[in-house]
Amino acid sequence: MFRVAGILPAHCIIYLTGGDNLMLEVERDALVSVNGERILDNTRKLYDGDHILLGQNILLLVHMSEASVRCARSLFQPALGK
Repeated sequence: MFRVAGILPAHCIIYLTGGDNLMLEVERDALVSVNGERILDNTRKLYDGDHILLGQNILLLVHMSEASVRCARSLFQPALGK
């Protein structure tokens, strides 16, 4: 399997639940840290300001403003069937 900087082809999924919770679902054997803590369990709730490290050098910052939640909800509402 070809891996770049410790990233798996399906490394993790970040999604917004119906209750406006941002969740991180980590694939088995994926190297993922949130705020410097390695994620060993499958799913974790994310909060505004969290830093997500994927593999060895891909860093994401969570920004959860009210406007961004409304925007994400409107974009994904058809997919959620609501």
